[in-house]
Amino acid sequence: QVAEVLVEEGAEVDKDEPLARLDSGLLQARIDQARAGLAQATAVAEQSSAEADRVREFEAKGAMSAEQIAARRYQARTAEAAVGVARAQLDELLTQEQRMIVRAPVAGVVLERSVRPGDVSSLSQPMFRIARDGLVELDAEVPEDALSKIAPGDTATVSLPSGDSVQGAVRLISPRVDPQTKLGRVRVSLAPDPQLRVGG
Repeated sequence: QVAEVLVEEGAEVDKDEPLARLDSGLLQARIDQARAGLAQATAVAEQSSAEADRVREFEAKGAMSAEQIAARRYQARTAEAAVGVARAQLDELLTQEQRMIVRAPVAGVVLERSVRPGDVSSLSQPMFRIARDGLVELDAEVPEDALSKIAPGDTATVSLPSGDSVQGAVRLISPRVDPQTKLGRVRVSLAPDPQLRVGG
């Protein structure tokens, strides 16, 4: 579940800046349990290692059988392996804990926030949409006969509803033309401008 939303639409965010925090209550309990398990495994390993060291003295004197000495050494190795398993389990949970904070993959402007506190996070549902580095594109429809005169990198002037204009550059020309309208799509990258509105 989403515990807290940290940014709103229109906010400028940096790369890796926290956007939302997920509820980690259940995970925290598992982390505490894993830490206790690691401490317990470490204590058992230390005791088993000490016993394995002590039997070396008896081995030289012949006071213990070879089977007993081998059993103590086997216990020490098994205890060390258990410590490794417990540490790996704790590391996995700590990695999951880091993912409880949703961070911005790029710097830019938050265009859309579709998540609220209490919502259940889903891999298929985006929480935020971000315009990377504040860049906006114009999705222009161009007559088929004009497409051949346009090339990627060409300069374009885009008129805004206010009467002002902004400069851009052609980024992409679609390879297909709509058979009904005979129009092809051209993507024009526009420089950041406060008058630009996504969807306008």
